[in-house]
Amino acid sequence: MFWGAAQAQEPRVDYDATFSKKFPLVRDEHAITDWALYEALVTGDVVGYAVRVDPALALERERITGRAYQTRQFENRIKQDHELVAAFEGQRERLKSMVVSTPGGGEDKACPHAVVYVANEFRVVIGQTSDRADPLWRATIAPGCAQTMDAGFRVTAGRSPRFACWPAAYTTSCGWRLPDMPVALERVIENDYPAKMTLRWHWRGLGASVRGSSLDADGNRVARGAGATVTVPLALGLDFVDESGHVLWNAPPLVAAAAEHPRSPRGTREARR
Repeated sequence: MFWGAAQAQEPRVDYDATFSKKFPLVRDEHAITDWALYEALVTGDVVGYAVRVDPALALERERITGRAYQTRQFENRIKQDHELVAAFEGQRERLKSMVVSTPGGGEDKACPHAVVYVANEFRVVIGQTSDRADPLWRATIAPGCAQTMDAGFRVTAGRSPRFACWPAAYTTSCGWRLPDMPVALERVIENDYPAKMTLRWHWRGLGASVRGSSLDADGNRVARGAGATVTVPLALGLDFVDESGHVLWNAPPLVAAAAEHPRSPRGTREARR
């Protein structure tokens, strides 16, 4: 079947409806339910986007797997589909102004982030290491919580001013400093987290990509080719949420902003609006 004939016979995809379904609005944030689609939008991969929003295209790509010429023709047709490309670019622009969120510790059972008290402040542990790897790789918050330099899409919290690493027993722990946590929350968090409290990460926009690299035995960075790329979200913040879904406190993106009101009993969600 020719591409044009198939295009005329098959109903067009409702790109806006698909986008809304994949990023449903929950209160004032959009939950990410399809990480492959989010990755395609963030990285500018229109082919990856197409096969996530159009089941017919996904099936076609599956059929031609391993066939280089047909794959190249398939990708070229997608890039020449003006309606699809326009939807893709429009949704990338839309994503820049959206606040998206994903579960953190407590709710995400696969990635339980401990909350510890170190140096007179609470900290959320994101990763640990016993070697001298780049700390950036100990800060993955989504999707999953990979702590290795394997290739693949990941979002990191390692470029935030809150991020720090500190020595622990036999390891080095890395995570987010919370020196501005309200006193009321400090008094209960050791009892209530994670049994009665969860964490939720949120950020705005597409973010930027940075390349991390491995370190040699002396702690020096090795060649660029040995690294991999991670995504740094914009205006990254962290919510502490109770059992009813109420935000007890929002750790704002910048420590400097939080320091202006270090013991505010209420969240500072306005800081990211």
